[in-house]
Amino acid sequence: MTGNIKVNWKRLILAMVISIGAGVISWLLTGNSMEIYRDLNKPVLSPPGQLFPIVWTVLFILMGLASYIVCETRDDDRTEALILYGVQLVINIGWSVIFFNFGAFWLAFVWLMILWILIIFTIWRFFNVNTVAAWLMVPYLLWVTFAAYLHENGLVVYIRLPYEEIEHRLSNLATRGVTLKKGQTLHSLYDERIPLYEAEAD
Repeated sequence: MTGNIKVNWKRLILAMVISIGAGVISWLLTGNSMEIYRDLNKPVLSPPGQLFPIVWTVLFILMGLASYIVCETRDDDRTEALILYGVQLVINIGWSVIFFNFGAFWLAFVWLMILWILIIFTIWRFFNVNTVAAWLMVPYLLWVTFAAYLHENGLVVYIRLPYEEIEHRLSNLATRGVTLKKGQTLHSLYDERIPLYEAEAD
């Protein structure tokens, strides 16, 4: 290959805005996602919550670059490939809302499987257009596969107890590791957590 690679900066920026924008929308719609993740019953190999924003940022950048490469490649299949790419981005946003906002974990898992299949088809279509673009999507597929493992192996079993029983068992909060916010009582903490536990339990 000879000569310089000409970059269409407008298209590249647009591709990045679309990709990263999907991540921003997902973040805005699920602002308390890290708090919910912290309280989940997580399986072995679960990464710390702080890692997720970093990984997703890198993945969205790679996806944006991949879509730009496909867009710039003269191929009859690129339109179909980019449509699939756009659809899976929308499904990606939907999964976050179903999982974190609605707490519908089994539906979220089915949704995640749909996303996983769409990513595979997108990579396949990208491969027919540009192999580099296809490979840039592979880390995304691997991460979603890992997310499926975390989801399926993070079963939450919740046994509800009345407040009086909780108060009796936690007679000394200092020795039981219960942390209260300033001005918060054990009863208000109980009232706050019950809906979360019931929503998150499988």
